[in-house]
Amino acid sequence: YNYITERNGNFTLFHPTTRRESTRNTPRGLISQLLSSVLQVEHVVYSGLFFSHRHAPKWRIFDEKFHQQEFAEFAIEFLKDLPRLKWENLTDIPTFWHRNFRNHPLSSLFAGVSQRFPANAFLLYPLEFTPTYSGIWVLGLQTSEQNVPETFIPYFTFIYQLIRQLLEKKALLERSLRFESYMKHLERMKIVGELASGVAHHLNNILSVIIGKAQLIQKRIGTPEIRRDLKLLLQAASDGAASIQRLQSVVSQNEKKDREQLLDVNHIIQDVVEIIRPRFEREAQLQGKRYDLRLNLSPVQPIRGDGAEMREVILNLLNNALDAMPDGGKINIQTSMKDNKVLIFVSDTGIGI
Repeated sequence: YNYITERNGNFTLFHPTTRRESTRNTPRGLISQLLSSVLQVEHVVYSGLFFSHRHAPKWRIFDEKFHQQEFAEFAIEFLKDLPRLKWENLTDIPTFWHRNFRNHPLSSLFAGVSQRFPANAFLLYPLEFTPTYSGIWVLGLQTSEQNVPETFIPYFTFIYQLIRQLLEKKALLERSLRFESYMKHLERMKIVGELASGVAHHLNNILSVIIGKAQLIQKRIGTPEIRRDLKLLLQAASDGAASIQRLQSVVSQNEKKDREQLLDVNHIIQDVVEIIRPRFEREAQLQGKRYDLRLNLSPVQPIRGDGAEMREVILNLLNNALDAMPDGGKINIQTSMKDNKVLIFVSDTGIGI
């Protein structure tokens, strides 16, 4: 409203006459009033606003006004012909078309609707108010004259300029709202990043203690079974530290270091199975469940990758499989070679994610 009054002065058209009308002073409400206002002009029987996306040929109706009930289906029929509109034919503002015109560039657009609806002439105003959207304002006329009276053109043009400026304001408001939403999102992400950085630092300290103590115990104990469990414990803690390091690299926007190395996929799968074994064996037995995990690992070539990330992927797949089998079930892990690529299959008999 302020934008309109600044550019055009203070018009009584925009002042609400009643308390009830004050809620209509939005760009869309004002455009609706403007579309209705031209129906008071002699010969005008229809007023409609249509929009199109620049990258899609589909048109849609924004709003329309009419007095005669015969125009209730006008927009539906007109939208069928609108894709035929060629912008290069709109050399004049407005462009006028009459049923008696022969070989007119807009005949393919208006000839059909002029036969079905009580309007034998049309005025068309093009609208280009954003890089993405364009539109047209269509005025339907019932007149025997093959031109628009010169006294009407200034008024129509004035309404057209107001509609265009209101659409510009509406587009600016929408862009402003999107920008504000984006800035709020960035602020939230900044807070989350700061929290994640603090939590990651705290978890790093905890894992450092776990890894250090496990290494000391590993040196003191000679029992093979316990040493194997300690090795798995160290591997899991190291993978956790690597995950935290990735989180910190995202928060601090540091480039990821090259951690790729030659990996034995079968060996990684066996390590992950040992890490998750307590869940599908001991914990499951305590809850009265039974999980049957089968490995069908074929000889495969080494691959290049990040061992911690690979173990994390396999671990997540197995955890998801266990979650999807609340009453127990079977898990099958298979590896094979195809076209010089290593394939890993993980399947379960669960109910789904």
